[in-house]
Amino acid sequence: MIFPYFKFAQLAILPNWYDNLGEAMDEEARVASMRTSAGWEAGEGGWSSPDGIHETDWADEGWPFPEDADFAIWFSAAHHNKALDAGVNPIPYPNAPPSA
Repeated sequence: MIFPYFKFAQLAILPNWYDNLGEAMDEEARVASMRTSAGWEAGEGGWSSPDGIHETDWADEGWPFPEDADFAIWFSAAHHNKALDAGVNPIPYPNAPPSA
């Protein structure tokens, strides 16, 4: 529900704000869908990653969010490094020697 005083305040700042409300709601739904599919959880205080990192801490680290274009590249690199740290070959290839 949009309160009347909010509408008046927005009219003073941006006279056509209501014309763009549908686009803003679509963007919010897109972000929610992408974060949910990436395993993020929404709570009263905002979003948290699957590892339990709050979105503000995530942003402070400079990591991309699931809705960002470079998230897939960043995620695969992070997975690759985590696998290497665990001693697992992250990208198996034919006739690869077993991991130590």
